Amino acid sequence: MRPSAVVGHSTVSPCLLVESIPNELRFLETVFGAQVQQQLAGQEGAVWQVEVRLGDVILMIGRAHQANTPATGMLYVRTNDVDATYARAVEQGATLISVPTDQPSGVREAGFKDPQGQIWWIGQQMRKLSNREVERRLAEQRSKRL
Repeated sequence: MRPSAVVGHSTVSPCLLVESIPNELRFLETVFGAQVQQQLAGQEGAVWQVEVRLGDVILMIGRAHQANTPATGMLYVRTNDVDATYARAVEQGATLISVPTDQPSGVREAGFKDPQGQIWWIGQQMRKLSNREVERRLAEQRSKRL
């Protein structure tokens, strides 16, 4: 496949369809430090599409309407501090899916649902492990469950 993305975008762009773009923006700016790159509004002034930068990715957000009802998605965001990011999400009204937990893969992860129903998983690389070590740890974890 030949690259087809415009400069500053990736070939595949995540897109959310939400009831309230301003509410989603406040959440993303506060929790992840998202930066608005483009904002499009209709003649009546209501924002109908926005693009925000989350790290090295552009996230597109559209406003739901009669023909396009809100749809929930799931995104995984790598962060430098899972615990702080998780705490900000909870302060902004996120619902708990999973508290920050160290995984056998060497990643600390947490999950939450934002106030508009989008599912977010966040991860922080704590230790770089070989595939062999990750497999060993997973096998050990499974054996403890049995």
